[in-house]
Formats: sequence, C-alpha cells, structure tokens
Amino acid sequence: MSATPILSRRAVAAGLAGVATLAHAPVWATARPPAAPFAAGLQSLGWWMRRPTGCTIPGMMPYYQQVIGLPLIRAWQNDLVLLWAGEDQVFEVKTDDNPARVQSDPASAALIPVFRVHDLARWQARMTSFGHAPITRRQSRWGRTLLYRGPDRLTVGFEQRDPRSPLSSDRKALARWRAGPLFRLGGLPALPDTLHHLSRAIRHVADVPAMMRFYRDKVGFTYLGREGTSALFALGEETVLELAPGGIAVPEPVDRAELSDSFVLRIHDLDMQIAGLRMRGAGLKGPIIIKEETTRLQFVPDPEGWIMGIEERGRIRDRYIDDVEAERRWRMRTG
Repeated sequence: MSATPILSRRAVAAGLAGVATLAHAPVWATARPPAAPFAAGLQSLGWWMRRPTGCTIPGMMPYYQQVIGLPLIRAWQNDLVLLWAGEDQVFEVKTDDNPARVQSDPASAALIPVFRVHDLARWQARMTSFGHAPITRRQSRWGRTLLYRGPDRLTVGFEQRDPRSPLSSDRKALARWRAGPLFRLGGLPALPDTLHHLSRAIRHVADVPAMMRFYRDKVGFTYLGREGTSALFALGEETVLELAPGGIAVPEPVDRAELSDSFVLRIHDLDMQIAGLRMRGAGLKGPIIIKEETTRLQFVPDPEGWIMGIEERGRIRDRYIDDVEAERRWRMRTG
C-alpha cells in the first residue's frame, strides 16, 4: 500500500482558495434536563487531535486516508495533517511535538475517538479486506462498537446505534443519513459508504460520579443520562462525551502535547464561555492563544489529568472550507 503524498504549506495555500461488554440495562433520567449554560454557544466537536509517539505522517496516512477513508483537507509539511471526519469535523494528526503519553490499552486509554457507521457488519468487512481485525468489542442496549488499533498503536472505534436509541444525537444523525444524499465537504471526496462522522468521545476515568459532577456543574455540559455504567454529555447536536469507568487519574500535563488524544470544541462566543467557566469554578490552563488574526483558543483541564480546548474562529472562516461549513450550520441553528 503506497502512502498518499502530503502537501506542502505552499501547495495547500494555493489549492484552498479482546471483549469488553458494557452493562446491557441503561439508566436514563426520567425528565429531560434543562439546557446547560455551556450549550448556548457550543457549535460542535470541531477538531480531534491525535499525537502518536514514534511515528511519521507518511507511515500513518495509508491507514487514516485509505483504510478508514478520511479525505485530506490540508496539511503542513510532513508533521501536521488535517482530515475530514464527517459533517464539520476535522481529524488532525500531529507529529511535530512528540512525545505524547502512550495509551494503547482500549480499556483504560484516557480518550478514544468513535465514528458513527450505519452498517457495522459492512464496515467490519471493509476493515477485514485491508487486513485489520477488531481488538475488542463493546455493546450496550443502544449500540454496538468495534475498536481497532492502528499503526500508531492508538485506538479508534466505530459504532452503530440502534434506531430506537433515546439520544437526540442518534435520532438527528439517523434522520440526516436517511434523508440523503450523502453530505460532502466542499469539493472533497465522499466518506466511505456507511461511515458518517465522529459520534462519540470515550473518556475513561477513575471516578465516574466525581467526573460527572465536574463536567455537568463546573464545565456546564448538558447531561444526557447514563448508558450502562457510563455517563453521557452532549458535545453539540450529534456527538456525545462518554465518561466510562476504567481510567487512571494522573497529574495534569504541563502541555496538551503530552496527550495522545484530545479534542477542541467549536465555540460561538469564547468570552461568554470563559466567564461561565470561571463563575462555575472550572479551571483554565494558560492564557488565551490568539492565532491567525481573530481565532482564539483556551484550554480547560479536568481533575484526572486531561485537557480539552474551546476555540472561537474569526476571519479564518472565509478561507477554510470546514470553518465556512461550521458557520453555515450555526446560522441555520440560530437563525
């Protein structure tokens, strides 16, 4: 299998004009919780950052671009690649700031990305045709998940949700899928048949109740209820954060580059979100990072040694197709 060439900065600029089973009986809140403070300006899970240790971009791209089938959005040299992960989401692979913590155990890794597929059997057959077998499986009343390990020794999951799932994210994603035709970002190729988008971030934690209180009360995510032994929160309209048992609490990293996996949320009003985080007692890590004129990024650590980002995009929207699409979706939602 030959590696797909990586574009240079100049070229990009020119072209842009085992078995682990969850409990089967989920427990759900009997009443829909009120919208959390964070929900008002939360657009989506915008960027997934993957920082493998001891790997090169050319060595990994056949897996992410050809096996999984994520189209290339843009790239910088041979150390940073941005791939389309469905909808307005970006899967970013970086090797310019190694080493990251190695988290190869799918039962305890701090964070695992999971893609939504609409025919899990067909997806498994695709992976098998490329020589990849699942390393473990998860199942709950409302979904089945296959977890795979890539050449970077990191885990990625693929889930199919039951059409009767009570989660609004599942209902909306299924309705969008059935409405067709398949969404394509700008002029990029379509995703492989049955692959939809990043639907879940599995955060393994040591203390689920304590971390649930942190993300609900201090961060302000909308709490969706429990599924088996996990607690679920909304990350936009079609993606959830799952707090699952099995993780290990570690000291807060000095820098996000220490994390093998992290994500950054698209935020509409960063100042409002930062004020809300401070009011609710959540910590902030470092100053606001300003990049590309009006784009601003802030990091938020959690009590067990993981960091997420929240980012508001500015005039950069006019240049990058993923930002243009995210802004279009936001305007449709808010009028």
